[in-house]
Amino acid sequence: MGTVEHASVVWMMWIIPNFVENVLIITMIYKIMRVTMNHEVEIMGHRLMFRTWTYGMKQEALREATRWRRDPGGGLEPDVDPWTLNDVMLVQTVVEWDLVDGNGRPLPITVESIHGLEPPELVEEMIAVTQRINGVSVAERKK
Repeated sequence: MGTVEHASVVWMMWIIPNFVENVLIITMIYKIMRVTMNHEVEIMGHRLMFRTWTYGMKQEALREATRWRRDPGGGLEPDVDPWTLNDVMLVQTVVEWDLVDGNGRPLPITVESIHGLEPPELVEEMIAVTQRINGVSVAERKK
């Protein structure tokens, strides 16, 4: 048996018995990461689960909330609509809630559902929570 063949056999002898252990380790790491990314809170008697933003989610929200306009010099300037940004951010980061419609059916997590929530302070608190867990500073929140 040549050196390369021997190395392959030795590698396979190590990886096959350790495969289950490796899968368990990877599963544990995934669960730990998932737990640290989720934040369960209670707002006005409702249970909500938020997740942190990924970089791609943030880009998508900013893209959807930004309109471009020409400045006097002919260049483009971004104009970010904070209302749209908050709507998209909430839909992306709320992963679970116990909110129901008038017939007791669970509300889907959509912009339309968020727009229909009462009282408005519920949504404002949801926005504050998602901004806090995603590192949006108090100064940025006031913009």
